[in-house]
Amino acid sequence: MAALEENPISDEVLARAIRGDERAIAVIWTAWNPRLLRFFRGRNAAEPDDLAQQVWLEVARKLPAFKGDRDAFRRWIFTLAHRRRIDAGRAQLRRPPTAQQVDSAVDDATGQVDELDWALSLLRQLPDQQATAVSLRILAGMSVPDVAAVMCKRPGAVRALTHRGLRQLQKLVHQQENSDATVTLTPVLSLTSDT
Repeated sequence: MAALEENPISDEVLARAIRGDERAIAVIWTAWNPRLLRFFRGRNAAEPDDLAQQVWLEVARKLPAFKGDRDAFRRWIFTLAHRRRIDAGRAQLRRPPTAQQVDSAVDDATGQVDELDWALSLLRQLPDQQATAVSLRILAGMSVPDVAAVMCKRPGAVRALTHRGLRQLQKLVHQQENSDATVTLTPVLSLTSDT
């Protein structure tokens, strides 16, 4: 099965970036940074921009030694993102929220919600493993084997987590009282049977 989102870079652009071509690096950043930010926001990361920046710093350090094609690059970048999110979550549990974080949460609760924010808020209600599997499958457009590699799980476990997560999202959508924002999950449910 083809991923939901086509890989936005070519192998040629990746090869030029590995050799240090600044334009190719800019193309990669432009293509993948929004996807990283969606992943972090969908996983309810406290500072998605900071986490994305940390991922890019690590990519910059390690890119000259990278071996693989554009699909391997996608697995690699989301493996780095997944690890950063886990580390940030652990660090967040160890410290109390700041006044700025509390104010931000109040602003978020009272602000306008667009469809993407609404969908991400539903995703945040899933158990951690389900949300990660769904985020990587849907937001990152990764295949089941790629998600399995990122999460260090078997493909069957990823399929099960994705299936459960999508079913739970479907229930949450039906429970929503706000009928203004609508997200169709039915086409996405077919992902759970693919590899």
